[in-house]
Amino acid sequence: MTKINKKAITEWILAALLIFLIVSESRYLNYYHLSPIKAHEQSERTYYYGPSKVVEDIDLGDVHIYLGKYKDWFSANMVVRHAGIFWRPGSGVGGDEIKQDQDITHSWQAQRLKKIIC
Repeated sequence: MTKINKKAITEWILAALLIFLIVSESRYLNYYHLSPIKAHEQSERTYYYGPSKVVEDIDLGDVHIYLGKYKDWFSANMVVRHAGIFWRPGSGVGGDEIKQDQDITHSWQAQRLKKIIC
């Protein structure tokens, strides 16, 4: 091989390595998912909670709310559609302890999803 070929091969290897690093650190691979349940599972992992058993999936179109139970804890976790095909964790992740001696043990709020246009 000539010196030029070795240099070109080295440059292509470095370029491929750089592209691989950029893609592997991309937020679309690490934060966004193709299924809402995967976004829900990632949300629980980042909160060090679960994995919970999904008791109910409330489908609101571009939003899914997962009601889950984990040991003596329950959660209501929201995931939101992004760019038409991706899903990302929304607000409201976390679990609360089930208190059998109380009627209501939890209140929940979430982010506004769409701006109201007047």
